Amino acid sequence: MDLANMKKVEAPKLDVSQHVGKKVNIENVEPIETQYGTAIKVSSEVLETIKTDKDDIVLRATRIFSVSKDGDIIEGSKLDKFMTKQEVDQPLKLIGTEIQVLKNDKDFLTF
Repeated sequence: MDLANMKKVEAPKLDVSQHVGKKVNIENVEPIETQYGTAIKVSSEVLETIKTDKDDIVLRATRIFSVSKDGDIIEGSKLDKFMTKQEVDQPLKLIGTEIQVLKNDKDFLTF
């Protein structure tokens, strides 16, 4: 990246409202590192692929859940409640379960 020659570009416009309310399956569950420690990222199947001049944008509903410092599920946590709602006892068993797509206040798709 050349900091001296950076220019402004317009971000691609995304209309995520067309996906809100859809029922889709969870496709991926993976541990990630965040600035606050380890978490679990849960993602839906691909909702849409948006073509751009450079890289394509793959649109999915995604949610990140906190876990304990030891990587365990905390009783009563959002992850614990979500797994109970989805009727599973382990995060990997979320794969293939159905969720309803929602939109948060920043136009990101979640569930």
